[in-house]
Amino acid sequence: MPQGIANDWWQMEKRIHEHDANPYTWERFKNAFNEKYFPRSVRLQKQREFSKLEQRNKTVAEYEAEFTKLSKFASTFEADEDSRARKFESGLRTNIMQQVVPFELPTFGAMLNKALLVESGLTRAQEEKEENYKKRPSSSNFQTNNSSKGHAKRQNTSSVGSWRSRTMGGSVDKQNDPVQCTRCNGFHQDSECHWNTGACFSCGQQGHRIADCPNRKGHEIEQKTWTNKGASIDKGFSGSQKKNGGQDPKTQG
Repeated sequence: MPQGIANDWWQMEKRIHEHDANPYTWERFKNAFNEKYFPRSVRLQKQREFSKLEQRNKTVAEYEAEFTKLSKFASTFEADEDSRARKFESGLRTNIMQQVVPFELPTFGAMLNKALLVESGLTRAQEEKEENYKKRPSSSNFQTNNSSKGHAKRQNTSSVGSWRSRTMGGSVDKQNDPVQCTRCNGFHQDSECHWNTGACFSCGQQGHRIADCPNRKGHEIEQKTWTNKGASIDKGFSGSQKKNGGQDPKTQG
């Protein structure tokens, strides 16, 4: 049912051949129509496209649709079922073709069905692989965690090193208290400093001074106790009592 310019062509074609001795058959019409709208050069081009047709990045269904569309330009494949199946098989992607070839399927329908099943299995396997990959910790998170751990370790090391640098320069009490007293510069709390509490420098008890300490006799005051950066109190005070009217010397902080 030609329309538009095709109908105009057909009306002209009828006028040209209306007085022919031979009848204008359907075969004559098809030949004339193809020469006008589907010339031989285009048919040869379609045959070449069919001979080179491959699946590549298309799905099996998309490949089959293109295969069927172009196969009508190759009459040998339309007539021979086995040749059509082999041609379709050769154009499949390698990962699908490798699993289809061993079955030696004789018909195009069986070949298409098997290719669709194989493709479905491969797609499902790929989806599971991607899902498992998403569940794995990313390398950025792994590096961030390691970086955080390394930073914390460096901070701890830095704190220890800073504490050591503060304490190595002078004497430290037995509790290794890193807090430095603002009164005597010793390493203890200000509230514990004997200068502030008025406690005895010898025994640490309240109510008397070192000169009156009942526990002082026979004992030397440790060099590093309540001193200013390691300065020692005169041991024993044996030779100092003669000075200042027999009074104990005043120790500078």
